[in-house]
Amino acid sequence: MVALVAFGYFYTIKPVYQKEKVAEELARLEIEKSSWEDDLNETKRELKIKTAELNKINKERELIEDEIAAIKLEIRKATQDAKEIASEYKNTKRQLQLSRQTIEQAKSLIVKQLRDQILGNMPIPQNMVESINRVRTQPATKLWEVRSSKAISDMFKDPDSFFKERTQWKPANPIKAAEFVLEDINNLVNSASGIEKKAKKEFYNQYKNSLEEKKSLLACQHPEMEEWKAAFISASKIAKKHIDICIRNSPQSDITAPIHCRYNVNDALESVFREKWNKAINPCESRLRDVNDIILESSRDITLPPFLHLDPPQMSLVEYRISSALSNDSK
Repeated sequence: MVALVAFGYFYTIKPVYQKEKVAEELARLEIEKSSWEDDLNETKRELKIKTAELNKINKERELIEDEIAAIKLEIRKATQDAKEIASEYKNTKRQLQLSRQTIEQAKSLIVKQLRDQILGNMPIPQNMVESINRVRTQPATKLWEVRSSKAISDMFKDPDSFFKERTQWKPANPIKAAEFVLEDINNLVNSASGIEKKAKKEFYNQYKNSLEEKKSLLACQHPEMEEWKAAFISASKIAKKHIDICIRNSPQSDITAPIHCRYNVNDALESVFREKWNKAINPCESRLRDVNDIILESSRDITLPPFLHLDPPQMSLVEYRISSALSNDSK
């Protein structure tokens, strides 16, 4: 019985089971085949699309290569043009530099000539001489002159008229003189043209800027004229007293004694005031005399006299000088 069952299983049931299993496997393979066919078709479609895109890209690449070739050609041409332009620019620049050097040399020569003229190293234009003379101190030699008794008498009677009739003192003004010179330089600028005009304008600016920087050096302190006049009147009284004493002490037989006494006393008086006056006005006079040197030279190279002697002579000095003059004359 068992053998019959085993036989039936191996020859009936198992083959059927195996057949069904094979049928299932075949169905699965059919389904898998169908899936692979779908994937293959999809891949073919994608390949077709990619091929079309690749063809398009290749066409675009060919166009770009043509453009690159054209650009390279333009670059080579532009490079050659650039070399030619660079060479031309270099030559032009060299010529321009030479021209500028020539212009600067010409300007420097003109500026140097102007500078030398103003500093007195070359003949200075007459108009600049007149500019400085317009503010030059007027002579004051007659201001302190009292050689006659009448002069002293007139001074005591009317001091204002006495001094007014003499040369009027005009204080030096170096700054004003420099401004007149600057005005003359500006006239030279306006009358020039081209390189000469530029050079003179450059010198004008140098002079103008330096004048502004050095105005404090050019500023002057002046003696107080009223104080000097009062001192001179007081000193003249001392002189008159010494003249009277000198005449009284002279021998009556000496008819020239009054003349000698007046001459010696008045000469001493005038000398004291002239010497002190020159010391008082010299610092400003020196600034006026050297105004252009002060403006155009370096401040380190400038030494200016200080304003230390503006006051009139002390009466003690007047007494001493008159006494010394009379004492020397009597020997």
